[in-house]
Amino acid sequence: MMRHRFRAAALILTAVGCGSPASSGVRETTPAHEVRQAPPPGLATPGTVADDGASAVAPSCVLPDAAVRVACAAGDPRAARTVAEVEAVLAVRATDRTRARRHVAPDVAVAVPFDPATAALAADVHALRCAASGADRARLTYGEARLHYQHHHWDDAALLFEEVAGEPAVPVELLGFAADLALDTLNILLSRVHRSDRDCQARMQSMITLVQPRLCPGPDEERCGRLTLIETQLRERTTR
Repeated sequence: MMRHRFRAAALILTAVGCGSPASSGVRETTPAHEVRQAPPPGLATPGTVADDGASAVAPSCVLPDAAVRVACAAGDPRAARTVAEVEAVLAVRATDRTRARRHVAPDVAVAVPFDPATAALAADVHALRCAASGADRARLTYGEARLHYQHHHWDDAALLFEEVAGEPAVPVELLGFAADLALDTLNILLSRVHRSDRDCQARMQSMITLVQPRLCPGPDEERCGRLTLIETQLRERTTR
């Protein structure tokens, strides 16, 4: 069976200085959309969706316990570092290729536990995010989401990227990065972790519906074209 696949987002993050992509020199580059012939069953590449008719093993795309893990609670410990200190560490890590997602673990279906330093960083980012609001919260949520994304914690990453996209005060540049990674994360949950086709596709469509009016038309024509193409492919899949 011919499969329709898309590369939702394969992002490479580089940073100069510290802070958010939108505010302090961090740059992400997204390769052009590619549609290729699909590999044999079970070998779909990261960031692609394979329409192979496989049944999902979970009734939802994002499992419910992820919402508990990423939620802000009154009893959460206070951060040991300031926002500036945390963002400086995140920016340095963004330039470290050994911490890139595919280097941490090539198999996207395998979750990688945080090492002690990353666990401490994630706890600080979480605490600071929960105490922040507006653009600051969006930036910290994005940082927390990327830590989970790099370690294949797909459920947590999906919810956090969706939170970034839903923040009205998120800078447009950061919104684009979050949308790209949200789509890639949902794509992996569908095609490699084998979650619900219907729910994953619905979440992907919801993400596009949310961000497209805010990003397009805009300066990043490539991203807008990619969003339109992904939306078209989702529509084709749901009508077959």
